[in-house]
Amino acid sequence: MSKFISTNRKDFFVNLLRKTVRLDIASAFVSDCDLWKEILKSSNDEDLEVRLIAGVDGAISDPRVIGAKNPKIAVKVHNKVDGGIFHPKLYIFYTKNGDIEVLLGSANFTDGGFLHNDEILLHIKEEPRVIKQCIIYFEECWDPYYSREITPEELVTYTQKYKDRKKQSQSTEKVPEVLTEVRKKVLEDLKTVPADGSFLEYCSLLYQAVELKYTWLVDPENETLSSRVTEDRLFILLDTLEECHGLLTQFNKSYTPKDVHKIFGSSNPYAFLGNSSRSFLNTEFQEDTELAKRLRSLLVEFSKKRFQKNLTAKVETVHEILDSITPPKIGVAWGSRLLAIARPDLAISYNSASRDLLDKIVGCKSAKGNKEKKKSNYLRILQWLWKQDWYKNKPKELSPIQERIWNNRAALIDVLVYDLHLAESEKGPELKKLEGKILKFFGCQLF
Repeated sequence: MSKFISTNRKDFFVNLLRKTVRLDIASAFVSDCDLWKEILKSSNDEDLEVRLIAGVDGAISDPRVIGAKNPKIAVKVHNKVDGGIFHPKLYIFYTKNGDIEVLLGSANFTDGGFLHNDEILLHIKEEPRVIKQCIIYFEECWDPYYSREITPEELVTYTQKYKDRKKQSQSTEKVPEVLTEVRKKVLEDLKTVPADGSFLEYCSLLYQAVELKYTWLVDPENETLSSRVTEDRLFILLDTLEECHGLLTQFNKSYTPKDVHKIFGSSNPYAFLGNSSRSFLNTEFQEDTELAKRLRSLLVEFSKKRFQKNLTAKVETVHEILDSITPPKIGVAWGSRLLAIARPDLAISYNSASRDLLDKIVGCKSAKGNKEKKKSNYLRILQWLWKQDWYKNKPKELSPIQERIWNNRAALIDVLVYDLHLAESEKGPELKKLEGKILKFFGCQLF
């Protein structure tokens, strides 16, 4: 029995992985992707053993994977013995109940292969003849003649080649020089704002936070984003937020898998405002179910709504929409992400990475595990936000980027509160100094 798979490839892989005790992978290109992290977790938490063969032609596979040291994971690189390049994409799952299932297709073991690109996979099950041929092929590839463990010395040399290739790729795709200089000037202006509690200081803190904490935005495995210069990170966030807003509120067609992954933050840079690769909402939106249609309709209405200045009436309206988009299976984290995307000028995302600090800043008691208490805290936080001078008082003259920040100012709070709950040992002196500035800006001293 075979099944053709072109969408939800990552979810399908993870579901297979959960019932697997041994996994064999042969891939032309491997990266430190979400699935690799799932495998590392499963090898630590469960009885999972893995064999992986990676191609190294063109120094394109990630050295963090091919040099991995784990007692349950064996990694080899392909020996170039016949002049061609190693180009298979084969995944063999040995399940807990004794079955063997295979994924075979065009998807490399990367986020591109299983999330972003247009790829196909064939799921092969209960076809012993074909499965046996796949196993024989893998075992031949695993033979020492065709593959080997990379030595520490080879790994050092390969890692440098990998870095050089990345630099070369970036140098050929840089932002035009004139545009780069304009952006640098705009961003430089953000650094020189006095600490006066104004919206302009808020812009400055956003720039500093992005520079220190959002290095993950420029993902080395994302060929498009890796070409962006460091100073572009704030632009990337704004582009991302505005793109998701358009998808959610101005898009009348059915969503592609890529659209859905963007809206729900399944990958960088869309993981901003919270993320999950396996939310049931991903499937609902992709299949355009009645639930998805209802949620989209409510969020479009919310995006266009005019609000009264009266705070009580305003919070009652948000409470109503929040109740409407968070039925039993949808939590406040997902509901607030969607609200923040629909109205980034008005709503914020309230999730596990931001919730604790937001609660403390506003003085809310922890609501872990209590959905109704989380809603109550969220609405109280919004009321606090709407009263802040920097939120209410728009300066008369703003640069183009400051104008964009103003239009997204509520949602962008996530930049400032994200990861401030890290252990002290994980924070460098610059981040600790920035924390103090942020907490002072919000009128709060926690540490």
